[in-house]
Amino acid sequence: MSIKNAALWFIMIAVGWIVGKVPLGFSYWLAGLGSRPAYFMAVRRRRILKEEVRILFGNRFSEISIKKIIKRTFGVYLKRQVENVAFDRMTENRLRRMVTVEGWENLDRAEKEKRGVILLLSHFGSFLLPLPFLAYRGYRVHQVAGRPLIKRRDIISKKIFEARKRQTDTMPFSFLLTDKYLGPVVRALRKGDVVVIALDGRTATEMVPAPLLNRTAQFSPGPFKLASRTGAVILPTFVVRGDNNKHRIIFEAPMAIERGKDGDDAIMSNMTKFLEIFQRYLLKYPCHFAMTLFSLRNEAEQGFNPPLFLD
Repeated sequence: MSIKNAALWFIMIAVGWIVGKVPLGFSYWLAGLGSRPAYFMAVRRRRILKEEVRILFGNRFSEISIKKIIKRTFGVYLKRQVENVAFDRMTENRLRRMVTVEGWENLDRAEKEKRGVILLLSHFGSFLLPLPFLAYRGYRVHQVAGRPLIKRRDIISKKIFEARKRQTDTMPFSFLLTDKYLGPVVRALRKGDVVVIALDGRTATEMVPAPLLNRTAQFSPGPFKLASRTGAVILPTFVVRGDNNKHRIIFEAPMAIERGKDGDDAIMSNMTKFLEIFQRYLLKYPCHFAMTLFSLRNEAEQGFNPPLFLD
């Protein structure tokens, strides 16, 4: 049992108790208050965050701006952790108070086509919120996920995993595991359901390189192959936290999927279209993704998952 994981388990219990006893707004305030000491205490994390932001964005941000981005990153991250702890208490009424939607017409238009909808997102902002929000609004929603690999086998790690699983099991959406075959995902799309996929997920068996700002990243071509195979509509989706901690779920316009003779060329063209949209959000809200840069680098260095970047 590692000291780090034992501390994390204690923090989860303490934060869960606090979040369960006080209004969510007060929990946000506490998270914001705690973000300042967290920024100063997490020396290694702060250093890696600065490195990753500098490399990804190049000279788009000054050193002063990067420092501000990293400070804001800690606040965004801790507030998302508060939401994660309270995930099993995300009732319909609470979500309606937390969330506004932009682009409803894009989702409605895609859903009415009855070809299935792929909500394509990334680990950007509070990326889990669209699932319960749409499920409570009457949509049949599924999260595509690979089977988790618990390589840290101490008791605390397993307890953390089990606690998080119990939270998601209470929510009104389902998980579709893709570690063996895609049949359940294909069937869900052909029924006209909404399937949520994170392009930057690391559990795919196939990855292809693609440019992302100043770097070469690798992503799964799976969502684009699924859309080509099933005729499903791909809807780029992003969650942006406002200064008042209210979230905007933004459904971008459906992507015009190319289905050319050369499958690889069509996949790259479709992926590039999504990444062009994603880059706009990265440039505008870098603090919504910076902690993901750290997490993915940390997981890759420990051998848990393939790295996000190839360079």
